[in-house]
Formats: sequence, structure tokens, C-alpha cells
Amino acid sequence: MKKDEKEIINPLEAYKLELVKVYEKSQDSFEKQLSYLSAGALGLSILFIEKTVTDISTSSFKIFLAGSWMLLAITLVVNLISHSISARNSYKTINDIETNKYDSEKAEKRIKQVNKINNLTITTFLLGILLLIIFVIINTMSDKIKTSNSSDLTKGFTSGPPPNSYPTPAPQIGQNPTPPPSIPSKPIEAPKEK
Repeated sequence: MKKDEKEIINPLEAYKLELVKVYEKSQDSFEKQLSYLSAGALGLSILFIEKTVTDISTSSFKIFLAGSWMLLAITLVVNLISHSISARNSYKTINDIETNKYDSEKAEKRIKQVNKINNLTITTFLLGILLLIIFVIINTMSDKIKTSNSSDLTKGFTSGPPPNSYPTPAPQIGQNPTPPPSIPSKPIEAPKEK
């Protein structure tokens, strides 16, 4: 019976080793892709802002842009830290196996630690992209509104001075200007007969 158990365990162990290899490749690929995406988003956002936002100094909600760039940069830094921690944890697990000190609970804790960091990088990346999208939408819409309002204001006007709000005849040269009629504060009484 022990021979049968070994035959069952060996294929399972081989399958487990294959799954570990797939997991490691997946993690490595994930970290590379996330690095490429965040660096690319950071670079493209700078180029995009330069081309779409006409004047960054007059743009609205610059805090969204700054927050976006900060979150994308944090994604890159934390991703590098995650890669370093993952390599260190793998080395520790290999060392534990070689010295017959392997503990599956410790190995699982190490994997969970890297997964938490990876989840953090996903969150910072998505929030960075979201803030960037909000910034672009707000500022492209406000640029369109400003452009349409300025063109609406100039439609129908001819060049020349604006009309006077209080039209009064201009005095002629050599003529004293007439003061505006005054309104008496008391009613005028009719003259009394004698």
C-alpha cells in the first residue's frame, strides 16, 4: 500500500511544482506589466496634458493631476519593493527547504505578504489613472465651455464703442450743458389768489 501512496504523491508533487513555476512566472510577469503600465501612464499623461490642456497654470483641480502623478510614481516604487521582497522570500523558502526547516505556514505568510503589496500597487495604479481621467475631463470640458462662451460673446457685435447706458445729448461747443431736471422733494403748491 505504501508503494501506491508514493505513486499518487509523486504525480501530485510534480503537479504542485508545475503550479509553483506558473505562479512564479505569473508574479514576475505581473510586476513587469504593472511597471510598464505605470511608467507608460506617467509619461503619456505628461505628453497628453501638454497637448490638451492649453494653459496648465489656469487649469482647474491641479490637485487631481498632482495626485495622479504621485500615485503612479508610488506604484512604481512599491512595485520595485514588492519584487525585492518576493525574491527575498523565495530565497528564505529555498533555504528552509535545504536545511529541513520548511514550514508551510511561514511560506504561506510570505506569499500573502507579497500578494498584499501587489494589491496595494493595483489600487494605487487604478486610483492614479482615475484621478488623471477626472483631471482631463474637467479641464477639456472647461476649455470647451470657455471657447464657446468667448465665441458667443463676440457674435453679432460690430467694432466700435459700446452703447451708452444713460443717453444724454452731448453739449454743443460754446453752449452750457443743461443740468438734468431736478425732482422736488415736496409737492408744488398752487399760488394763492388775492
